[in-house]
Amino acid sequence: MDPDTLILVGPKTSLRIGDLKAGDRVWTCPEHNAFEYGYYAVEWVRYAENERLRLTLADGRALVCSVNHRMLVGGEWRRADSLRPGETIIGKPGSMLAIVKRLGLGPVVQTSIPIARTYLSADGLWCHNTYKQ
Repeated sequence: MDPDTLILVGPKTSLRIGDLKAGDRVWTCPEHNAFEYGYYAVEWVRYAENERLRLTLADGRALVCSVNHRMLVGGEWRRADSLRPGETIIGKPGSMLAIVKRLGLGPVVQTSIPIARTYLSADGLWCHNTYKQ
């Protein structure tokens, strides 16, 4: 995600993902159980440069992420560069994708949240972290 993206660190509290550190906790739920909301520990945070996209939703919300960032669409986690206008990104609330725009290289923040494997952007969109088994 873009370093300025706000993510939930409490039910009604957000923090720029660029300010997140290992050991911080985020408010989310495991990818396999949408009812286990709680605080989940961040294992590591890494800063990188990557090709980025701006995803603009029909309701006006937008986020900037890497092309390989995964979003929940139709019950499956998909790379951002595979998404097309008209598809619905799942969130609280979700919304239909209106515009996908390539932005070129830029800064991104990668996180590892091993137990949950997810986090919520402050505008309610489900995001998958980079944890790998």
